[in-house]
Amino acid sequence: MPEDDFQHSRTRARAYFLHLPARKGFHPGLARSLFLGHLDRTRREPSFKVWAYVLMPDHVHILVRPKDQVYDIAAFRKSLKQPFAREALSQLKKADDPLLKRLSTKPNGKAAAPKLGKAGAGYDRNIHSTPSCKKSIAYIHGNPVAEELCEHPWD
Repeated sequence: MPEDDFQHSRTRARAYFLHLPARKGFHPGLARSLFLGHLDRTRREPSFKVWAYVLMPDHVHILVRPKDQVYDIAAFRKSLKQPFAREALSQLKKADDPLLKRLSTKPNGKAAAPKLGKAGAGYDRNIHSTPSCKKSIAYIHGNPVAEELCEHPWD
């Protein structure tokens, strides 16, 4: 990523770190194909640029740069999460996948509408400086290494 992109974000708009937790973990096949497809579609929207991301077994980290001074991060989250959740749940239902039952059970054991994500915004935060952006990117790319899912970020 060019240094001027960092400088540009610092003077014009902030970067934004998103943490999207999964309620019962991601279904491996769905996570790779559907979520990454929806992230690709969302990143093409004109208001945000995806700088870094990692898809973990139970959460996703994404670092985006809003292209405008005034932005709606909730709209970005919604445009990414809702279409993915609808399509993923539809595919789980068609396949009669056992994960669907786990996603449809409340902690007290009662039935509920299936949900992929956890309630709340996760650990989202604004990033205000170039060093913080670089640190966030290193954290995102190092997360699978720290969790011993791979040896190197590029694996």
